[in-house]
Amino acid sequence: MGSGLGDPAYDFAGILSSYGEDFFEMCINLYPNGNEISERVKFYKSTFALQEALHGIENGDRQAFEDGIKEYR
Repeated sequence: MGSGLGDPAYDFAGILSSYGEDFFEMCINLYPNGNEISERVKFYKSTFALQEALHGIENGDRQAFEDGIKEYR
């Protein structure tokens, strides 16, 4: 894992996905102008399942594909 410059909304999407709405709200309210990035956070979170399914296809990992695609069935 590395570090670099990027959209903080992606990091917050990970928080939202992993820890839920209550913890996300607490964090985003502490971040300067956090409410301004909330829409992007929710968009990024909505892509995680598709990313997992794509990872499964690219790497021959049927379980990752099934886990990702199940939200769309």
